[in-house]
Amino acid sequence: MELNLEHAMSLHRAWERAYDLAEGTLRPPAQISLPPNVPPPPHLEDCSARTAFRESTEKRAANGDSPKWANSSEACGWVPQPPWVRGSDAGNLAATRQAQRDLWERQFPASCKERRLLLIEWSPLERHGLGSQLHIMTALFSLAVSYNRTFVPMPGTYMRANHSECQAIGKAATFECYFFPMVSKECEDMAMEEHKAGRIPPCPDFRGLEGALRSDSPVVCANDEDYNFLRLRSDAAREWDHAFLQRPNVVELTGSMQPVNEVQRQIHWWRAQAIRFMLRWPSAYMCHITNRVRHSAYGLQIAIHLVSAAAEQEAIIRALKPDDAHKGLAINYGQEINTLSHINFSAPNLENEVWPGLDFAGCSLDSHTDPQRPKHAADSVYEGVGGEPYIPRPIVSMHVRQGDKAGEMRLISFPSFMFMANRLRRRIPHLKYVWLSTEMQSVVDQSQQYKDWAFLYSTNPRQNGTTSIFEYEQNAGVAKLAGISLANLLISSQCDFYVGALGSNWNRLINELKATSGRVYSGYASVNFDEW
Repeated sequence: MELNLEHAMSLHRAWERAYDLAEGTLRPPAQISLPPNVPPPPHLEDCSARTAFRESTEKRAANGDSPKWANSSEACGWVPQPPWVRGSDAGNLAATRQAQRDLWERQFPASCKERRLLLIEWSPLERHGLGSQLHIMTALFSLAVSYNRTFVPMPGTYMRANHSECQAIGKAATFECYFFPMVSKECEDMAMEEHKAGRIPPCPDFRGLEGALRSDSPVVCANDEDYNFLRLRSDAAREWDHAFLQRPNVVELTGSMQPVNEVQRQIHWWRAQAIRFMLRWPSAYMCHITNRVRHSAYGLQIAIHLVSAAAEQEAIIRALKPDDAHKGLAINYGQEINTLSHINFSAPNLENEVWPGLDFAGCSLDSHTDPQRPKHAADSVYEGVGGEPYIPRPIVSMHVRQGDKAGEMRLISFPSFMFMANRLRRRIPHLKYVWLSTEMQSVVDQSQQYKDWAFLYSTNPRQNGTTSIFEYEQNAGVAKLAGISLANLLISSQCDFYVGALGSNWNRLINELKATSGRVYSGYASVNFDEW
């Protein structure tokens, strides 16, 4: 076992070097170069290759035509195939693929000259946590859709990216430091030109907002000053008929299924679509941060599994004897293993040809008849089954929000969250992994008491007491905390089961992201409930 651990640690370090995961590195390596005897890590992405591939899916043709995934085809049942939507149509909220295509077309038009724009400043981080900021943007995005305007977040106003790391990659104070752009460069430049020239009227208050949005003004601005109004805005959902009414009821509260009314269904559907679009692809920088979080949380565990499996295989081969042939074992096992060991498993194979196709629910951009097939070479084993890097499964996402949240909701103790998780074991006895996200050090400490569970979590500074999120971020470092928090969000949305407190914006974000990642029917066991 000691030998296996030593080899596993060597493998873990080899992955760390190849993917340049040392603390402080800002960019992923341009090309991954693994030694011949080092297997590729299933939990990490080749961020440079993946980002290049994702960028290629967002480009229009020279004549302005949409990317081919946006064009309905008879083979796909006339449904567009946005590549960032995972799973089958049945595994996502109704009309998700159609909505995502429509939002992309609206935000990335062939020409912005005829588009009316809505320019938005990000909410100040002194007043709003990261989750609250994102939900405010979904409300403002809804206004843009409802009044047929293109939504333009103002660059230079996202202060959670106003730090040295985002500055170093040329994305200071923009959400693009973490995720792909929400709008075309042409539309953004047009809005900012009007803004800098002083041709945009002052942002109207609630009473004048509707008139401004209906006007012919090429650019109108809005902000979150009347948040009590904006937080309820989800009218954009009606642009897709009444798809939101088909939302399945998968939230359990204190042992009973939580009923949801039409307004709650509408809000959830729109927020889920808006958040999915806003976070559709991580930037190369964000991908790199998420790799680092995964590798720190469970990379060594994966290395141990791989080394142990190899050692077990070798021990079995050594134990075979020629007289085992009557048992059905090949007598030339040595020759066979030697042959297998020299096969080029990096060539097109099961990982490259079959598994990536699962992303598109049987209507893949990577079909063998696709003339663009060679351009999708990055869609490889690094993307993983279903297009997601490996995570130990089955696994529960558990976000425990405490601290200063006491000012908005009744805080729930960690044992109550674990009570809900233990209930899941009645039906899934082999369930043992928990992806734990929390700002509280006391929660991480308490988790060590549950010996039957394996808790995975990021290694970031945590707080004690009721320090405000703003103060917590300033003390821990906004650069470090914002990236790790967003990595936690992405990983949480990829889990199998969900336990949390839906009175928290962050828990609702997790619930919304899972509903558009093929997990709409994955239940959410909540210790409280508040859809607002």
